Amino acid sequence: VPLLPSVATEKTEVRLFSDDPDVMAVQAKTMIPAGSRMAQVSLHLKQAGSAQLKMQVGNDVTWLPVSIGPAAGTFMAGVGPKPLGLEVSPPGTAGRVFVSSGAETLILLPILSVPATEEVPVELRNRHPEISQATAVSAVIPVGERALEITVRAKPGATGTALTDLVFMDKLKTLEVIVGQPSAGDKPIIVSPVVGFEVKK
Repeated sequence: VPLLPSVATEKTEVRLFSDDPDVMAVQAKTMIPAGSRMAQVSLHLKQAGSAQLKMQVGNDVTWLPVSIGPAAGTFMAGVGPKPLGLEVSPPGTAGRVFVSSGAETLILLPILSVPATEEVPVELRNRHPEISQATAVSAVIPVGERALEITVRAKPGATGTALTDLVFMDKLKTLEVIVGQPSAGDKPIIVSPVVGFEVKK
């Protein structure tokens, strides 16, 4: 999240508050590294709804409205140097992939609801790299396309569920990767065909 108009000359503390801890919790503070305008913030999303994240640097306050689950109508107005907004979707919204331990699969993952009218950069953030990692050769959705080609690699010997956040425009969707034997209630929800699959022994 960009919080400063120019890069910090030294480490700068950011105080964090959630206006609705029952919907979203956050750590008490984070830091902007020297030479950066950005702070990394981890959110604990508890249930569907809307909440606001207050980020305070000195006397400057920025509000980040967060909608958890299906889009909750119009965002509340942001207050601060730049109004911000982020729509957060629950895990599995971008898709769910099943892979065996040590396997690698290539998928064409639909991300946009309509074809892109301009190139759309996508940032992939792997939350559980010890279980699996998702990467993209070109993390950009081309003009006229809706999907991004992603390679999912499961770590040898690893089992469990790994999440990869895909951040694009003002949205965040999550890809769920289940490594090993899935539970009885789990079903794949990838709606595009797998374009390649390789099992590494």
